[in-house]
Order: sequence, then C-alpha cells, then structure tokens
Amino acid sequence: MLCVTRRYPGISAVVTAVSITLLTVALGAHCALGDDGAVQITTDPAFDLFPSWSPDGSQLAFQSDRLGSQDIWLIPSTGGTAALLFSDPRGDNAPEWSPDGSTIVFGSHSAGNNDIWLIPCGGGTA
Repeated sequence: MLCVTRRYPGISAVVTAVSITLLTVALGAHCALGDDGAVQITTDPAFDLFPSWSPDGSQLAFQSDRLGSQDIWLIPSTGGTAALLFSDPRGDNAPEWSPDGSTIVFGSHSAGNNDIWLIPCGGGTA
C-alpha cells in the first residue's frame, strides 16, 4: 500500500492493487472523505499505481497496466473515466505533475533505457 501526501497536507491517496482510494488524516486519526468512508476513484481490474495530484486538485495522474503494459493515465479526482496520456509497450511509470500543471514527468523504457520523459498534460509527444 502506498500513500501520497505531497500537494494537499492532510489528504493521502492510498493505492491498492485494484483501486485508488482517498483518505483524510486529521490530528493523527484517519477520517474518511465522504459519508460512507473511503472514496474509490478507479474501478478497473488492472493494477492502478502511483497517483499524483494535479496542482489544482482536479485530476490524478497514475500508472496502470489496463492495456497490458504500464502506461500513464489521467482521471478526474472525483472519479469517472480514465484517459490514456502516454503508452509504450516497454513500460512507463511514476507520473508527477509540474508545479504549474502544464507538464507531467514520468519514467519510461521507450528509448531502451529507464529514462525521464516530459509530456504536456493535455497529451502529445513525450
């Protein structure tokens, strides 16, 4: 299980093998967002990993194998339909947003090495 707390103090994104779930932490106690507890963001049976908040909090970038290889995806932070941002059959991983929200940095084996790549958050060529 992985917790991400970078951009929003007190809010963590907990990653499981199947879903990204949001939890809030207050005064050292875990208090769930929403009336019914934790909020599930993804529902695909794939491995959805390494969520990263957009600077404005509206989206999450994450790594998923839902097409067979590890790729970079975007999803609204409230849930919904995920959109493929970048795919390479050799694997992409660990997306992070730029401070201004215009670019996502990630690791990829696209060139035969595990290198660092940049891509506009609206998609395009890395």
